[in-house]
Amino acid sequence: LTIPEIQEAFKMYVAREFPQIKVFRILDCVSVGEVLDAYKSFRNESLRIYSQKKTELLNAPKQVTDQDRAAIRESFLKTVFDELKEHKYFPDAWLLFDELEASGTIKISNQDKEFQYKTEQLRYLKTLEEEYAKRPHSAIAKSDLNTARETIRQGKRLNIVKNKCRSIAVSEYLNRFTDDYDSFLEIFKK
Repeated sequence: LTIPEIQEAFKMYVAREFPQIKVFRILDCVSVGEVLDAYKSFRNESLRIYSQKKTELLNAPKQVTDQDRAAIRESFLKTVFDELKEHKYFPDAWLLFDELEASGTIKISNQDKEFQYKTEQLRYLKTLEEEYAKRPHSAIAKSDLNTARETIRQGKRLNIVKNKCRSIAVSEYLNRFTDDYDSFLEIFKK
């Protein structure tokens, strides 16, 4: 214990804040030990409560406000605009697909979707096979290739391919509006 802590312990002792210790006794080594033990117990309990509250506050999820959501969306749309203007394609544009399709902005027939998916699936498999051919001892490349083949064999769709198709569709559509950022934003206000 530090000197200020010992002083605080005896102030609490005199103020009768330790109910388990009698105050009017002769001050000897035993009573000093009892006071300091009581103070350490008090301090440890106080610190435990403080630590618990601190942990709860640190682990509590941050509440995202509508203003935060709007700022995140604005930032994302600006990133999409800049990437499309520079590269004509944005790999994360698929995040806007459902919104644009639901609003009727993007209209793609099921046949076109199926054709695009099959084309991109073949490209994706070819990429995986090339990667595996470059590094035949790579467990990751082999696992990726086997997982993709197994998913296709089961008749399921690969999410990475679906998202690639959606990114292509959104990028192709939005590339028409990369001249002016304000006209680009108007698409999302429909």
